[in-house]
Amino acid sequence: MYGRNCTHIIESSDTESREIIKDSFVELKDMRDDVDQILSLLCQIPSPDVRFFSLVLMGTHFRESLLTIKTLVALLGDPGNQVSRGAMLNLAKMGSDIIPDVVNVLQVGSDWSKVNALSILRTLGKASEPTVEHIISCLEDRNPKLRETAAWALGY
Repeated sequence: MYGRNCTHIIESSDTESREIIKDSFVELKDMRDDVDQILSLLCQIPSPDVRFFSLVLMGTHFRESLLTIKTLVALLGDPGNQVSRGAMLNLAKMGSDIIPDVVNVLQVGSDWSKVNALSILRTLGKASEPTVEHIISCLEDRNPKLRETAAWALGY
């Protein structure tokens, strides 16, 4: 499965992305402890679509790794909508273990990463009840999208 997905991504990419992806996936297998290096590799991929599919693969193959959690949390603020959404969806699949990381994003993240963090908390449902205080604090933010997403995360 891993090889087939990688092949699809590589074949559907431009030449520059293909070379970076080939090198990146070979290196990813041996870099489970180096968050900065993985972030650097992902950021070198020019296509947001390819970065997104790379995240999907990471979430599929390294789901239990703390490395993946840190990497995905860092990518919640990626300027590529699909990339940050892919990070958000993969984190939501990990369940309540990621709540402390998501709360940290609500406290210190960019507006876009906070919107994604709120979406994760909404997806987690009752497991995110301990975070209600943090969600409520977002209702007073200057950013209307953040306020709207906080209200949605609370069920309104």
